[in-house]
Amino acid sequence: MSKAANLYLEAMIEVKRRFRAADRIIGAKRPRTLTKNFDDEVLWLHIRRIVELVTFGGMLADELRYAALRAQTPMNADHTQDWKVNTILPKLQQITPLHLPVSIGPFRQMPDGTWNFLGGEETLSHDRVIEIYNVAGQHLHTRNPLSVEAPRDAGALSVRDLAVAELTYLKKTLWQHAKIGLAYEGADGPTTSTNHDSAWIVRFGNPDTDDIEMMMAEGVPIDQARENGSPG
Repeated sequence: MSKAANLYLEAMIEVKRRFRAADRIIGAKRPRTLTKNFDDEVLWLHIRRIVELVTFGGMLADELRYAALRAQTPMNADHTQDWKVNTILPKLQQITPLHLPVSIGPFRQMPDGTWNFLGGEETLSHDRVIEIYNVAGQHLHTRNPLSVEAPRDAGALSVRDLAVAELTYLKKTLWQHAKIGLAYEGADGPTTSTNHDSAWIVRFGNPDTDDIEMMMAEGVPIDQARENGSPG
């Protein structure tokens, strides 16, 4: 695999480990830190780190395009120094509508030897991912006691229940997904739409292990995909 693919695989292994670590906290009969509030903070830490890993995965899949877009910035144009999710994801969204992993369903092999898969039940939403990241940050920072701004209201959900809901959402969308990259030769601008060039197909599999199945896929022309029964 390419260096980018290997880095993505390492990132997804860490995501899986963080899901498992969060599940241990959620399923524990007693707080693992001996304080429930501190356990909740650890959950939000795992959530935030998972979102960061997914975001950096988008950079890996389309690094040349992302670097070219960032090079257009008058100051601080070095894309390797970027780290804030809520600034990286909008830039990735400019590059491709498939800047987030695409949840996928069951596989089936076509008569010509290619593989087809349906979409997953959940869709990873750009706005929701950024919201999850920002909410996680609110739970990980000490609030200024002099601030008149009220802390975020979780509504009918407790802090723990909200964390569990967000973890469940992320797990459903990431457990089996495709990270799709776009072709880029550099002649066109980094935000110019083009064909899907390749995809990393990821299946987390057994939740009790660190093992992950990752396959490299190449796109086929849309007309051929439709002939094979794919939605495109």
